[in-house]
Amino acid sequence: MISRTTVTRALIAGLAVLTVGGCGTGATTATPTPDAGAQAISALAGATTYTLPLASDAATSLADGLKLAVSIGGGADRDMEVDTGSRGIVVARSAIGSGATDTGQAGSVEYTSDGLILSGEYFMAAVTFHTASSTVATIPIRVLGVESSSCDSAYPRCTPDASVKNVGMLGVGYGEYAKTQLPAAEDNPFLELTAMRDGAVRRGYVITRNGVTLGATAADLFSFHQVALRTPGSADGPAGQPGTWGPAPGCFVLPGFSTTVHCGTILMDSGIGTMIVGLASADRPASIASAIPDGTVIKVDVPAAASPALGYTATIGSAADAIAPQGNPAARWAGSGPFVNTGRHVLAGYDYLFDASTGHIGFRADPA
Repeated sequence: MISRTTVTRALIAGLAVLTVGGCGTGATTATPTPDAGAQAISALAGATTYTLPLASDAATSLADGLKLAVSIGGGADRDMEVDTGSRGIVVARSAIGSGATDTGQAGSVEYTSDGLILSGEYFMAAVTFHTASSTVATIPIRVLGVESSSCDSAYPRCTPDASVKNVGMLGVGYGEYAKTQLPAAEDNPFLELTAMRDGAVRRGYVITRNGVTLGATAADLFSFHQVALRTPGSADGPAGQPGTWGPAPGCFVLPGFSTTVHCGTILMDSGIGTMIVGLASADRPASIASAIPDGTVIKVDVPAAASPALGYTATIGSAADAIAPQGNPAARWAGSGPFVNTGRHVLAGYDYLFDASTGHIGFRADPA
């Protein structure tokens, strides 16, 4: 649905042990070797995980967003979108059940990609997810019950929601990618399971185009090529909050226009189907400086082209390229950077890991 653009630098760390195969148009192959750091990380993994099926099939989820059936505060189940580009639950007030506690504290979130502002009041509520045969719940966490929508005047193309009754975002990212009135309220619902608080489940998750797994085993961690996130700073959210980390390193090049490699940061944002490319106007190819047309080829590497954990080439807007961003426009410029918000279509070729315990993200070739 929405992307976040406030990303900066990160550091490179130990990689996992399996080879990432090629997917999408011109995807590259990475062959990092095991190291003591990766082995130590896996030794800390939990033995229990919970797999949550998506509310729609893979083709629909990549076009319209990955949605899970969720109950908040004992309310009726509703489909909510999984958004790795924000943090915290943002949902229509009417979807919050009677088991929630109203804090009386007003709040708002502004999504920095489009200037949409959602406002309401914070509640404390347990969040229940459905597995294939049972349920799993969080401790009570902060939830923004949305009652109104508006726009930041700096975004002339922003349109407020005519009705907020369908608002439902599961913000499960790791940094400060949206402006909130109350940053301390950015609880990550994927990291606050009761079993995680008890130490039975590792704080982390895996997202694929077919479902979400909460927790991570040693086998999970070893199957991903991992990259360290930056040690969090004040711009990355409340210190000490579970899942607070800085951004990941990444590079990109537009080979049809230039050989210059731009290195900064990367964000895999499951909340949007489009791509955002951050680069100062003076550094953009002159012929596409104002807009990125469909058919533009972009090569993305995380953390860099040498032994990437993720390395792929996509033709922007191409319906024949499963991993390419889609939309109108399918990709657009942002003024700060360098950075790339890949959008969710990367999941057509790769599974995605966030290990909140050690501050790593990872990618694994989708075997399907």
